[in-house]
Amino acid sequence: MAYIPGGSMSLKKIFAASILLVSLLLTACASEKIDITLLHFNDFHAQIDPLKVKWTPTMSWGSAPTSAGIARMIHQIKILKNKNTLILSGGDMIMGSPFSTIFKGRATYTLFNGLIDYMVIGNHEFDYDQPNLRALMKISDFKVFTSNVYTTKGKPYTKERWFIRTVNGIKVGIFGLTTSETPITTYPRYVADLTFKNEIKVAREMVKLLKEKGAEIIVALNHVGLSTDETIAEDVKGIDIIVGGHSHSVTNNYKIKNSWIAQAGSSSRYLGKIDISFNRNSKKITKVKSILIPMKKNLPMDKAALTKIAEYRTKLDKALQTVVGETRVLLNGMRSVVRSLESNLPNYIADTIMLKTSSDMALINGGGVRESIQKGKIRVLDIIKVLPFNNTIVTVKLKGSAIISMLKKSAALGAGAGGMLHVSKGLKYRITGHNLESCSFKDKPLEPEQLYKVATSSFMAAGGDGYSEFTKGTSSYDTGITMADALQKRITKEKIINPQVEGRIERD
Repeated sequence: MAYIPGGSMSLKKIFAASILLVSLLLTACASEKIDITLLHFNDFHAQIDPLKVKWTPTMSWGSAPTSAGIARMIHQIKILKNKNTLILSGGDMIMGSPFSTIFKGRATYTLFNGLIDYMVIGNHEFDYDQPNLRALMKISDFKVFTSNVYTTKGKPYTKERWFIRTVNGIKVGIFGLTTSETPITTYPRYVADLTFKNEIKVAREMVKLLKEKGAEIIVALNHVGLSTDETIAEDVKGIDIIVGGHSHSVTNNYKIKNSWIAQAGSSSRYLGKIDISFNRNSKKITKVKSILIPMKKNLPMDKAALTKIAEYRTKLDKALQTVVGETRVLLNGMRSVVRSLESNLPNYIADTIMLKTSSDMALINGGGVRESIQKGKIRVLDIIKVLPFNNTIVTVKLKGSAIISMLKKSAALGAGAGGMLHVSKGLKYRITGHNLESCSFKDKPLEPEQLYKVATSSFMAAGGDGYSEFTKGTSSYDTGITMADALQKRITKEKIINPQVEGRIERD
């Protein structure tokens, strides 16, 4: 037996001490076990069908494997879900595919019934007007809510602004913020009677209230964008987990002060998983592990979901024949034309996205226009054939020098290139051979140092067709609105259209 200064210890005492030590070690290990799991996704944007996406954090659009889609997401949620799991959606469930255009969110919401626990309202939930949002909330068996949206009469927009849910014996407090930018990122008339309160002030109010109600863990389920989430984490004490949305960011295991921040990209590319260990004695979180699970093509798809999707697709095929307007002229999208010359169809598309986003101008690539629309009735299907890629509208601020640089690239490509740039009303450029001879905006030279708000497609915004200038701009914002949906809404509103070639592009 080892010598013990100051006396001796019996085997019985040594055994008792050993038992105590093992017990303490087991207690310590137990405190690190997973107590609660949060599964989360955001900005789903009606991505019911699989999409083509390259799996990089910056998300490069183009030729890539088919991945994601709601059936893969549902399968993954089902295998990970248990009694100690909460499933959270960070908003913007709609706007982004023909399924949204036709069903206005009903397909998405019903497919997720029985799977989601809580969903914060995103700005695009208002895109088909408030009665449509109310109808979606009614058919949903999950809680659709917001903490900071009020009517102009001071009444909360949703009946419930916060929740306390007991999970594995732990009280989890949940509140949710909708971006205060909503009035400028959706059709203003649809939210004219609403007030979007300051996110920071409401976050402080919610933390105080939830703590008073006994919440032991506080989760902010936000649709405000990563930069605002970071500000909230800096300025508001008491939030343990921030599950974000709106900016389509890809983040995990990211912490500011005492708040963990997670956001899972967009369009069902990732499912977020946050494992939380909680010490029930100290009432504190001891460990958080946050990961993102890519919804890659090798993941199985849920069979029940596929059956429901097939039913919706049958209805979709019929709805695509719906007439939305009429054109008095051929809308020319012939490959040989749009890749070489100005044409009335890309003119109309460029004007549409410029007007939709209140931008100074718009630039789109000829290769993104895939079909013509014949003179006469215009169906939904015709519009989708013209713009089949589900590209969303992105705005970015660029210096005049960057715009001139891109017009030079367009000129250098020569006739027949998919990267040829088409421009919105007010912007003109002249090509001689393979050189940019001149360009102007509203009959004046582009100012090299002046900032212009430019609308384009998500493909171009990511540097598509070699236009890296877009990636170096400032205040880049993906509206989440597809170009096809914006085009359909404009045609539906105008009823009869007659776009012309106007001398925006001249080629010698």
